[in-house]
Amino acid sequence: MKRKVVVEIRGGTLVGLYASDPEIETHVVDWDEIAEQPDSVKTRMQADALAAMPADTRQMVAGAGKQPMVVAKK
Repeated sequence: MKRKVVVEIRGGTLVGLYASDPEIETHVVDWDEIAEQPDSVKTRMQADALAAMPADTRQMVAGAGKQPMVVAKK
């Protein structure tokens, strides 16, 4: 089985990191945060299992490579 990593971003903010192997070593480098707080930045982030993804994210990933989903702006 292929290993999979899903990065979920909403409104420009990282809200979820999911992986088929939650033990995979992952790092998030946020240069904006580093510029604001260079002494307290941690890049290591623990991924959650793919099964923990919200339903809408799971649906989008399942349809990857197919016709894009249109999201209405509120």
